Formats: sequence, structure tokens, C-alpha cells
Amino acid sequence: MEGLATEDLATLPLGSRCTLLRGAVRGDAAAAAFSTLASELPWTTETDEFGLHDRKTAYFGDADCVFAFCGLALSPRPWTPALLRLRALVEEACGLAPGALTACLANNYPDGEGHIPWHHDEVRAHGQLRAVASLSLGAPRLFRIRRRPGAALAAAEGEREVLCEVEVRPGDVVLMSGGTQELLEHQLPLRPSDGHRISLTFRSIVPGWEGRRAAAGGEGGEEGGGEGNGGGTGGGEAKPEGGGGIADEPPSLVLSELRLERPLLADSRSSVLLCSRAGEAVVLKLTRRAADGTRFGGRR
Repeated sequence: MEGLATEDLATLPLGSRCTLLRGAVRGDAAAAAFSTLASELPWTTETDEFGLHDRKTAYFGDADCVFAFCGLALSPRPWTPALLRLRALVEEACGLAPGALTACLANNYPDGEGHIPWHHDEVRAHGQLRAVASLSLGAPRLFRIRRRPGAALAAAEGEREVLCEVEVRPGDVVLMSGGTQELLEHQLPLRPSDGHRISLTFRSIVPGWEGRRAAAGGEGGEEGGGEGNGGGTGGGEAKPEGGGGIADEPPSLVLSELRLERPLLADSRSSVLLCSRAGEAVVLKLTRRAADGTRFGGRR
């Protein structure tokens, strides 16, 4: 998009992005979108395994783009005309192909509400792109990022300082893609002056992914949910069937088929390797066992 100011919020491995795009939706259009969505979307309060959500949401998307997180599975409503227009603007700003963002979780935070604790988004069903593009409308809000515990970007064990703090304004988009959710977590703290805000988190969910996983005997989400979920960030090692990578890839990998692309820094507990197979990116997480040496902990 011509004249769009962009800022990379963190230095990440090839194929991953955490980028702020200023003014993806401009001035009057952003204000009009906020007014329309606030009054017209069917806002509801959901309950997940952590309890009742502290904000209202509405979920939209392509057919079969179920979004599952924290024990909650959301089926999409059909796109509204306003959301389709905004999706096109966000995709253009992010340099994504039309239709790459297949779903949208809308979050409604009233005046003086909406503290969003440190968390990472669940992206297991988000395909190879693993994209979450958050469009902010209404009041501005601080956005912070830091390394996840034990993440490969950690320069030293225990180092978890805030890497970046910016103010997201009406019409701004924060794009997180690739391995960003595995390496970073984010927070939107609440200031006394913060007013009514709507966040649209557009997502690259693969249609039918959750249904196929359920049919194969997969369990509920292990990781954190969408922006401002009901409490926890979840955690635990990703299971092979729960990875956020390439959809419909086989359940096992032949190591001789992998070529190491770029080793990443790691702490003493884990290592992450970015490899390729037949031109596709594959991320492997290694976990170490004191007595038994090193084993593969899961494909990410």
C-alpha cells in the first residue's frame, strides 16, 4: 500500500514477522468502521476453560474455519460487507494475497476495560502462513512484546525484558506471522485514560483443519487463545498433530529429507531448528533429557 509506514517490532528468523503497519485503514474510514462494527456486530460473551471472558466477541470467516483455543471452539458466522472491506485493506497492507486471511475474531473493549495480559495466540490451524493481523479501531492502546519463556530468541536464560512498546492507533495493524507466536508473547496494558476499542484479529485459518484433527482423535488447544482470552497463556510442548505449521502434512518426518536452514539461539532446556523439506519450512523443537540424551520433542 503506497505511503504506508511500517516498523518491524522484533528481529525474527526468516519467514517470521512482527510488524506494525501504520494507517492501514485511514482516518475517516477507520472511524466509520468503528461506529458500524460497534453497533451492528452480534457481540456475545464466551466462556472457555478459564471462565467467563471479560469482553464481548464475534467470530466470522470462511466456511469450516473453526477457531479453537482454551477449550473453546468457535464456528464462523458469514462475513459482513464491512468486515470484507476491512479484510481487503488489511491484506493489501500486509502484502498478502486476497483471501489469505480466512477468519476474523472481533473483540470489543468498553471504556476503561480490556487489560490484555501476556499471552501468545493459538495458531495450530493457521496453516503455513500462521498469520494473525490485528486491526485496531477506536481508542489507542499500548502494545508490548517480549520473549516467551525458553524461546529460541532468548540471549540468556531468564532474560525476558520488554523488547518493544508502541502505541497502536485507530487504523493500525500489527501483523504476526511464521514462528512469531512460538518465540514471542504480547500484552496490551490498560491505562486509566484508555477508551472504547475494537480489535479485529484476522487469521489464516485452514478450512476444515479442526474437523480433521478431531476426526483423527486430536485434543483441545494446548496454547493461549486469541487476544485477551479468558486468562491463561496455556503452554506445554506442542504435540505433532497440534503444530501450527503446514496443513495436512504427514504425521512423521524422515530426518534425512530435512536440510538445516538456520539454527536459532536457545537456552539450556530446548533448541529450535528451522529446516526445509521439498521447499517447505519445517520447524523442529528439540528437548533434552538428563539421562537419555536428546530427543525430538515435536514438530512446530
